[in-house]
Amino acid sequence: MITILIVFFIIAAICSTWALYICNQAEGQRMIRLFPLWVICYFVVLITLMAISAAGIWGEWAKTIYKIVLLCWVVLAILLVVTFVFALIKKQYKNALRIGIIELIIAVFSLIWIVFVGMAEGSFDHFGRRHPIPEGMEYLEPAPHSPQPKEQMYWDSLTIQNGILLIDEALQWGTYKYMAYLPPMEEGGIIYLKLYEATSGLQLSAANIEYNTTLEVFPSDSSRIYRMRDDLPEVFGRSKGHFFTIKEGSWDEYYAARVELWFKPESGDERLLMTRIYKVQGWSR
Repeated sequence: MITILIVFFIIAAICSTWALYICNQAEGQRMIRLFPLWVICYFVVLITLMAISAAGIWGEWAKTIYKIVLLCWVVLAILLVVTFVFALIKKQYKNALRIGIIELIIAVFSLIWIVFVGMAEGSFDHFGRRHPIPEGMEYLEPAPHSPQPKEQMYWDSLTIQNGILLIDEALQWGTYKYMAYLPPMEEGGIIYLKLYEATSGLQLSAANIEYNTTLEVFPSDSSRIYRMRDDLPEVFGRSKGHFFTIKEGSWDEYYAARVELWFKPESGDERLLMTRIYKVQGWSR
């Protein structure tokens, strides 16, 4: 976030300097003279929105402030467009071209913010901040992601002491793989995970996690380890994901999740095999 803010400050300074040059070429037109002010205010408001989004929205008063700032952002965006149109009306085509280029730059960076940084209700939902890990709660840490290209060796080196092992997926934070250590099984079937926020009991990404963690289990007289793998075939004709994603939460905002391993035999109803508490983070979408 700090890097993004620095980039926006630099862009704001460049655009403001360029806008000042346009102002000197404006031939006395007041609307165009004010263009640098619109640019500076626009970036100040945009940075304010980013800061509010990153900090999270708490309480009705904060939501009200956010909406007011958002309205100012929209008004300033309209003023920027109006200035461009005004330059065209006054036949200041060179100024209109320069103004148009600046507004294109602004639009691109605004779009980047909307899509990748997001509004407070979007990318950063701050689920982890709203569900902090209670003091004194015991939990397990996921194993680090597998190094490339020695993934197979890494997987073979991992051991399971608690029945379920989560592994950070290198693709993005908030994505995981898992391994399960099962006792002897009399019949085959499938295993899969269900995750719940540990303090509230809210189920996490139910359809996504259950589907993408499903592994086929075979009858065995001895204990066996089952793993999510990149080379897993389709299970029962379904195309499988190579990892599962926890959509609740944001990057680097951790909370406690109850990880449940379920077994559904070929005959009979599903049953819970084991439960563990893990420290996890969500995927910023």
